[in-house]
Order: sequence, then structure tokens, then C-alpha cells
Amino acid sequence: MIRRVAGAAMSEPHRRVWRSALALLAISSAIGCVQRESPHPIPDGVYRSAAGNEQIAIAGKRIHFVLQGTDRSASTVEKEYNYTVYPSGRVELYPMTSADALSGPVGRYEWSWDGTVISRRDARNVEPTVSYSKE
Repeated sequence: MIRRVAGAAMSEPHRRVWRSALALLAISSAIGCVQRESPHPIPDGVYRSAAGNEQIAIAGKRIHFVLQGTDRSASTVEKEYNYTVYPSGRVELYPMTSADALSGPVGRYEWSWDGTVISRRDARNVEPTVSYSKE
């Protein structure tokens, strides 16, 4: 067994291994940051559903929803979140409470951005996909 003595210098091969490991860690961290956000967020503006009864407003990194309630009543629900667009087009909303994520009118859908239209898809495939176009 080899023991390292306090204050003893590290050998050159060990230094190279540590430098390589640190460089790899820095590169992988940078790649993770780049993949997290798309360089092209959703342009500011108001996006409406084809039926005209729902809208999404974008302002910087904030997204504001005005949607029909989940009970299909005439009531509307307003929610606002920060958002991130992944390179795949998937839109992540945050912070979101567990109640919003499980049963809310926003969190129960999968949201995406294709460069022109915001779309919501029912993850359970019960409801048709709804698209929101810029006014």
C-alpha cells in the first residue's frame, strides 16, 4: 500500500491525470450549460390558440398563460413561469408546484416551440394538440 505523506509533492504522471480530469470536468460542465438553453428563446409577443379562447404572452424569459380551466368550465386560469427552450424544442417551465405539475392546466401538458408556434400536447394522448400562433 502506498501512502501519501503530508506535504509530499505529487509525481508528474499523477499531475497529468489530475489536470486531464479537471479539464474533462470543465468541458463537460460547459457542454451541459450549452445544452440546457437554446440560443433562440421564444420571441416576445402574444400567441393565441386557433379558437381564440386561450393565449400565451412571452416577455423575456417569462411566459404567462391564460388558459381554460381543467374542468372545462367557462373559467380561465392565469399562471406565469420562467421558461427554458431546449435544442429539441421542448419547453421547460419553472418553478412549478407539484399541484401545477400533476393536475394544473399548464403542467399536465408537454409544451414545445418549433421556431414559429408554441404547441401543447396532452401527455396522456386524450386531447388533441393545440397550437398557439403569434398575433
